[in-house]
Order: sequence, then C-alpha cells, then structure tokens
Amino acid sequence: MSPEPRPFFIYGTLCALPLLAWAMIGEATKTNQLRPLLRRAVVHGYKRYSLHGLDYPAAIQHTGLSVDGYFLAPQTTSQRCKLDGLEGESYKITPAMVTILGDDGQATGDIIKADLYVWVKT
Repeated sequence: MSPEPRPFFIYGTLCALPLLAWAMIGEATKTNQLRPLLRRAVVHGYKRYSLHGLDYPAAIQHTGLSVDGYFLAPQTTSQRCKLDGLEGESYKITPAMVTILGDDGQATGDIIKADLYVWVKT
C-alpha cells in the first residue's frame, strides 16, 4: 500500500478548477471529480504577489498578511506528482499551517499542515 500523498495549499492559477482538473485528471471538464478533494482555506504569514510578465502569482513570507486559496488533498501520489511537475525551480515546497474555511468564509477551527509553494527569489 502506497503512502497517502501529502496535501497542499493552492493559490493563484491552480484555483481555476478547469485548469486544476486538466493538470490532475487530464480533462478540464471533470471539475466535479475535484470538489471532494478541495476545501476553501487561508494561510497566514504570507502575501500573494503578481509577477511582472507572468500568468501566475508568487507567495512570499510576510508577517501579518494572508493568502486565500484551497486546501487540496490529492487521492493518489500520481495526482500529487503531476501538480509538483507544474512548479518550476522558482518555487520551494514549504510546510505551512492552513486554516480551513467554511462556506461562509469563516474559519471552521480546523488547522491542517500542508505544503505550500513559496517563491524563491532568483
């Protein structure tokens, strides 16, 4: 039995469900298969930045700020590896404490450790 893949916090372009479905499943129309894997979330102590000339953002550690996104729990190691493959050398996987949000946008009280792709200044 293979180990359960580590969850991670996604923000930016991967929050677009058709893109996420394409990356994980290979078909952009299968967003309904992803919904059980996602929970609205926020990570504190980081700021999301736009990158000049690029279509994707960067998260950089920044005290007192937070980044909204999703907690994603991949079902398979293959799904996790597919998403890891999208991130280039400009990002570093960093453990973060992710606060889960309810449908109302308020914290549920659940805080879960997950990986976060943090921008590495090059």
